[in-house]
Amino acid sequence: MRRRAFFFPQLYNHNIVLLDDTFMTRIQGRWSLLVQSKTQFKHETYKWDSESIDYVISKKQVEAWEHWRKVNLILFSANVNGNHWVAIAVGLKERVIKVYDSLPEINSVLEITKWISCLRKMLPSLLVHTMPDIYTDALPFAVQ
Repeated sequence: MRRRAFFFPQLYNHNIVLLDDTFMTRIQGRWSLLVQSKTQFKHETYKWDSESIDYVISKKQVEAWEHWRKVNLILFSANVNGNHWVAIAVGLKERVIKVYDSLPEINSVLEITKWISCLRKMLPSLLVHTMPDIYTDALPFAVQ
């Protein structure tokens, strides 16, 4: 889909960035390390790695990726508990994460909310770290 958007830009909204599924895996991996070390997440002291920062500032040379400064919506797929894929839409201006699940009976709302908690807490920190002129607080995003 990213390749299609690159070759046919007139067909796609330019206020959207399409990420690969490794973005959520990356966030979950960092969250798991924090949980295992029994360290409380504090955005002020968290050291973001260059790979995570590259997603935001578009240093990765992947077709149709924009600097997040230019977009309003981030879309990507993510695997929940290793058994089910969902679509994630993050409204940057609205500070809302929406989960689209084609089979809601597989995972309860409580399971999805718990699973997405790492993104709702860590994403604001990543935004403050990479774009402090736009994002000044790291309050968690809402989930719908």
